[in-house]
Amino acid sequence: MKYNLDLCVLEISGDINLGSILRLMENFKLRNLYLVNPRCNFSKSVSDFACHGKERINSIIKKESLREIVSSNYHYVIGTTANTGKNRNAISSANLNEISQVFSDEQDVLLIMGRESSGMNNEELSMCDYTINIPVNTDYPVLNLSHAVSVILYEIEKLKGLKTPHMKNSQKATGVEVDALLKNMKTFLDDINYFEKSARHKHLSVLEEMIRRKALSSDEIRFIQGFLHVNDLYKKGLNH
Repeated sequence: MKYNLDLCVLEISGDINLGSILRLMENFKLRNLYLVNPRCNFSKSVSDFACHGKERINSIIKKESLREIVSSNYHYVIGTTANTGKNRNAISSANLNEISQVFSDEQDVLLIMGRESSGMNNEELSMCDYTINIPVNTDYPVLNLSHAVSVILYEIEKLKGLKTPHMKNSQKATGVEVDALLKNMKTFLDDINYFEKSARHKHLSVLEEMIRRKALSSDEIRFIQGFLHVNDLYKKGLNH
């Protein structure tokens, strides 16, 4: 089992947490660290707590938008949540064998950790193929950020050596392919006036979450795009 795992943290505010995460990245040999709108001070505490991971400080990639990262060539995007309520459909970190295919076959995978104070919001979770929850005491279900990262990375590491199912005939579609499909689907639905103006944003979020969680293959994406292309040709024909 071989995969390429990148980590993304939203609006991190604690230097100690950042240093601890850099150390964990070295422990588990993660590839890249993305920070979306970081709010920490990048003080000496970062390198102190990073230990052997301090060499990674200069390679941190800062971004203003999570969408920009998710839209890259990732085969799978994994979100995290402490809330297992309605519509979250979270997988327990103890049961990652249920999605073992994610961490196999040279897949490019992005793991997203939410804000230290409020986690990931629903719109951000809708960008993910799967969502992970760490089972803890329900009276106080919130873990320290770096502790949560360590638990999830350990559970992923345990999957090594596990036989995983392979996608038949075609590889899982990348974020670029999924984004292109979503763009064309939105255009099609706008063309037929499917949305009520007040509900458009909500319905598009539901559509995105539904498409991403289906883990479509590249061939399946091309098949759907074919239908949308026919509609586009028909629309152009009417305008001539």
